[in-house]
Amino acid sequence: MEVQAHARRIVEENVPVEILTVEADEIDTVPLRRETKRSGPIRVIKVGELDWSACGGTHCRTTAEVGLIRITGAEKIRGHALIKFLAGRQVASDYDMRFDVTDVLSRTLTCHVNDLPERFDKIQHENRALKMELTRVQKEMLPVQAEQLAASAISVSKTRLVFDKVENYDQKLVNSLSSTVADQMGGVAVIYLDGRLIISAAESCGLDARNIAAELSAKAGLKGGGSARQAQLGGASWDRRDEYSTIIRDFLSNE
Repeated sequence: MEVQAHARRIVEENVPVEILTVEADEIDTVPLRRETKRSGPIRVIKVGELDWSACGGTHCRTTAEVGLIRITGAEKIRGHALIKFLAGRQVASDYDMRFDVTDVLSRTLTCHVNDLPERFDKIQHENRALKMELTRVQKEMLPVQAEQLAASAISVSKTRLVFDKVENYDQKLVNSLSSTVADQMGGVAVIYLDGRLIISAAESCGLDARNIAAELSAKAGLKGGGSARQAQLGGASWDRRDEYSTIIRDFLSNE
């Protein structure tokens, strides 16, 4: 980064920082970085021949006192560039943290730290391939798994209910699984996956999945929505499954 390299060179050159006092009627003779509207004696900070600014704050005596500089990011705000950076001890702390992280990763992956990007890309590629294969297998096995889940249904009043969880399942495929289970048993299927409850209601059971979701939202603080046949709620936890199950069963008992 050219800007960072330039800033570091200025630090290394140990440029003196001077404090000047300039009368307001003479301020036009000073090449201020930004015009000031102050009156009376004006405190000007002069950094070698690089910068002059009207400022009343604390400053280093030389640029060397700034220490190492590390630019960490840049963004535009209202048409102006905002540069984010660390300096001095902040850079040292950041370096220590990054060294510890890369050291753990290189030892875990048994590679040199310079090879981490290549190793990471390889792992990502392998993971994508494995996910595709897992999704393919799950899709093939979906009718079998749906049948197994449907077989575990319990009767709540006049409605058949399945309330269960799946793990490491494709996010989109689980929607099909839930609706297939509901249709197979002609009732309501509630499947938990990664903090979500997918609620499906078979058309033949005469219930609206949105109403069940609304009940869970009101009594368990979950958020979401959907259609009459399927709704989803986020913010769920499997540790609260007994609470959710009670709310659902109470709702079905009153239908």
